[in-house]
Parts: sequence; C-alpha cells; structure tokens
Amino acid sequence: MRDLHYFLDIEVTRSSSCKYIRDLLGRTNLANAKSVHTPMINASILAKDDGDHLDDPTEYRSLTGAFQYVVLTQSDIAYVVNRVCQFIHAPTTIHLVALKRILRYLRGTLNYGLVFRPFDRLSLVAYADAN
Repeated sequence: MRDLHYFLDIEVTRSSSCKYIRDLLGRTNLANAKSVHTPMINASILAKDDGDHLDDPTEYRSLTGAFQYVVLTQSDIAYVVNRVCQFIHAPTTIHLVALKRILRYLRGTLNYGLVFRPFDRLSLVAYADAN
C-alpha cells in the first residue's frame, strides 16, 4: 500500500518533529530510554492499592494531563491514558511504572501521529435521523 495523504478530508503527513513528546521525554529523563512495542502489558491489571502511594503525586498528575493532549495526535494510546488517569487522585509506584512505559512507547513512535492543518474551505455537513 502507498502512503496515506488524505483521509475523510483530513490531510495526513509524516513528521519527525514531535517537539511536545520530545520535551516530555527530556523532562522525565527518558529521552535516551529503550523503546517498547506496546504502551501497556496485556496482562497488566492496574488497581488502586497496588504499590506504595507516591509522596508527591504532582509529576504523575502533570504527565497524565500531558498525555491527554498527546492523545489528540496519537489516538493509539487513548486506552492506556484512560487507565492511568483513573488513579490520578492517589497514584502509586506501580501506576508511575505504567506511566513511564507509555513514555517509552512514545519514544519509539516519535514519527507517528496526526497533523491537523487549517483548510481555507469550511464545509459543515450534518445528518439527522428523524426516528
């Protein structure tokens, strides 16, 4: 198959810039970390009482918020971001490990993502089912 350029009137381009993700990796000292192929282990079940509670959950909360922004351009991490956000009120060391695995996954997928560009012709189409 050839490279995708347009899909549902959205322009798709490949870009290796990913400055936002690179900044996240640098902030967490994972810029040179080994990447992983999946954002979460399949057998991994996160629970609220797994591990020790973090003394300062500020970094955890900041990263989960940043991931919610990254989901807009890399929808493949939407499920795992939802999972780690469920523990934002009382994160543990196990949850932080899961968060760092997502970062390691993003490290290996820096050239993935969606690019949204403005388009000069706006066309709004709506459908309704009267039933």
